Amino acid sequence: MSDENQEINGKKGGIGAILNLVLKILIGLVLTTTVLTNLFLIYIVVAPDTLPKPFYLQYKGDSTTTTNEGQPTESDVHAENPMEMPAEIHVMEPGEGIFIDTGTKIVNLADEGGRKFIRVNVVVEFAPDNLEYMSLAEEAKAEYLNEFNTEITNRLPVINDIIITQISTKDFQSIYTAEGKEILRAEMIAILDEKLAEFTILNVYFTEFVMQ
Repeated sequence: MSDENQEINGKKGGIGAILNLVLKILIGLVLTTTVLTNLFLIYIVVAPDTLPKPFYLQYKGDSTTTTNEGQPTESDVHAENPMEMPAEIHVMEPGEGIFIDTGTKIVNLADEGGRKFIRVNVVVEFAPDNLEYMSLAEEAKAEYLNEFNTEITNRLPVINDIIITQISTKDFQSIYTAEGKEILRAEMIAILDEKLAEFTILNVYFTEFVMQ
């Protein structure tokens, strides 16, 4: 029995030795993997982005993005060079547009008997349809104005008809006051906007307004 026990104990000792060896190998692999992983992370974080990396960190608040080669993207180049960005679109305000003088008109008012009339000169202000108009060079702006004036001249019969027709619906009392003139101005702008849909009307000005 003693020999059998010794043989069993020997087998158990051999298995135990093998298990200990396997355990030591696994622990060694885990430690090695941990060390390599830590070294890899340290390289990613500490090494400059000019060195090759499998990926690059992007920090919150950092608007600069990079490619896998560590070079800024095209959008970053534009962001760092605002002169290369498209010019900001300027929103036209009354007083900044193109002024078209429609000339002096004598119009009978709607008073009974038709004995009241008005001599009026109306200037219509248009917004240019070229969004870069304000930043155009002098020569380019002059060329654009010539083309624009030609287009408006072709539409002057329509514009004059709107002005004369609208004034002829008014009597002396309705446009005699400042409030009456503002109402007439607003009505003209609304009708011009409707009839000349291809243009943008900024304002209408009365440079002469004499009633008799």
